[in-house]
Amino acid sequence: MTERDQELDDIEKMLHGGDPFIEKPDNLSISDGSACWLNIDRACGSDCRAYDVSVRPADNPAVCTVLGGVMDIADGLQGFIKYAAGNLRKANEDHVRAQAAAAAVPNPMPGRKP
Repeated sequence: MTERDQELDDIEKMLHGGDPFIEKPDNLSISDGSACWLNIDRACGSDCRAYDVSVRPADNPAVCTVLGGVMDIADGLQGFIKYAAGNLRKANEDHVRAQAAAAAVPNPMPGRKP
């Protein structure tokens, strides 16, 4: 077992993907209380790269660029989903009509042979 210097171990850990240094203030300013949707322990604020400072008022999900983009995609998909569901419903109705048309016509006078 070799004895290594603790400082060298710390430097090696830092260089090879150890925990990055993130400067954190001693006191956090009081905000609206919203948290990051990816990490509940992190406040949604201007220290995040995805925080959009141009959104006013800054109290809705649009302040997060990533979350806002996902919500825009979801809004855009609604029309496509309605269109696809309508086409599927029409195709199923056409299939049911085709099966009904192919079925034998019942005899209106069951006692007599045609």
